[in-house]
Amino acid sequence: MTAVSKSDPPKYEAPKRHEDYYFEDGNVVIQVEDTLFRVWDGPLRRHSKFFEATKIQEEKDHGKSGSDDDHPILVLDTKSEDFERLLWIIYPLVLGQLKAKTAKDWMAILDLCTKWEINDVKNMASRELSGMDLDPIEKVEFQQKNNFDAQWAYEAYIALCSRAGPLTVEEAKRLGIEATVKIFTVRESLEKWGRKKPEDVQKAVCETFKVEVPKPQKK
Repeated sequence: MTAVSKSDPPKYEAPKRHEDYYFEDGNVVIQVEDTLFRVWDGPLRRHSKFFEATKIQEEKDHGKSGSDDDHPILVLDTKSEDFERLLWIIYPLVLGQLKAKTAKDWMAILDLCTKWEINDVKNMASRELSGMDLDPIEKVEFQQKNNFDAQWAYEAYIALCSRAGPLTVEEAKRLGIEATVKIFTVRESLEKWGRKKPEDVQKAVCETFKVEVPKPQKK
């Protein structure tokens, strides 16, 4: 469980200041693993209920919590590199540039946004990931994990329902019962009636998963 704590940090000999995200004029110090971040608390607290709750901790500590390197807000069960990825979005070092480029970057950002209820950035990460060429199993698994609408993984469902081989046992475990049964149902229907044309697959997927064929994007 991610938590804010006034207890001593885990036993790191000397937590280091982050190279980019330790702003001398920042007003809150946050420790993630062995790394100290110093940022402005406004954006974090404005967009996240989790960080808004740290005000309560500060009141209990008479303003000490997060005030300096010796009294950081301790964030547990989070990797420092993932927290850095989130800061790329909230505190961009170069205005107008997105440092997050890969699916790994955006998945890490989205996971933290889900956990900390940072909905604006979560929606942004969702849009970025939806347009990436992810492995179909990985994309559906991610859709299930984050409770996204099936439409988000439309292309992945098309790929899984039209590929040559059925789902493996391991793949079925990753996708869960509901998605597996629906994929099996579509594949069985297409096999039964001998329909393998793209439009047939699209129709079957749309009917079973209650989705729509995406409209072509305007150039």
